[in-house]
Amino acid sequence: MRARAHFAEMLKIHMGMSKEEAYSKAEEYAESIGLPRDALNAFPHQLSGGMRQRTVIAMAVLLKPELVLADEPSSALDVITQRTALTFLKDVQRGLGNTLVLVTHDMGVQAVLTDRVAVMYAGKIVEIGETAGIFEKPLHPYTRALVDSLPRLGDKSQRAGLGGQPPDLRRPPAGCRFHPRCAHAMDVCSREEPQLVRRGDRSHAACWLYA
Repeated sequence: MRARAHFAEMLKIHMGMSKEEAYSKAEEYAESIGLPRDALNAFPHQLSGGMRQRTVIAMAVLLKPELVLADEPSSALDVITQRTALTFLKDVQRGLGNTLVLVTHDMGVQAVLTDRVAVMYAGKIVEIGETAGIFEKPLHPYTRALVDSLPRLGDKSQRAGLGGQPPDLRRPPAGCRFHPRCAHAMDVCSREEPQLVRRGDRSHAACWLYA
């Protein structure tokens, strides 16, 4: 199927348009968000990775959803193409004024795109806060380890690693799931699971250091 057929199918099913109306609407929509019209006439294999990504993003927001869930939207893209696709995603989100939930392991992407971050370890949220605060003053030891591992411009010192291995989620450790790898672990950490507690105006951490 050509790209335009994917757009038209959604418009026909969800908006009740005829085939001709759907094709016309798809072309108008593509132009309005800066997607080249030629991209609609191509088959997916004829498009670059970045253009395929932009086309998929355009399809995801075609019906103006209030919520967009983007799971690793920059994976398998080179740095330049990644920047183009993420900028496109951000521009579309701002234009619609909707909510974008981004799932990613790339903290650089989080820093550029998000307003708030929820950090997870072994399936549990360990910290929630505004993006700037997460990077400037991380609360949870796991978040701190993530931030400390990031390369910094002009800093050639060795980055600190995190010892141990992630737990087997079929048999997670009792208490705090991070405690076997945590330099600040106490007896209570291996017995009881910490709850998210408020730290400051808009930050929360699940750690016995703040109990």
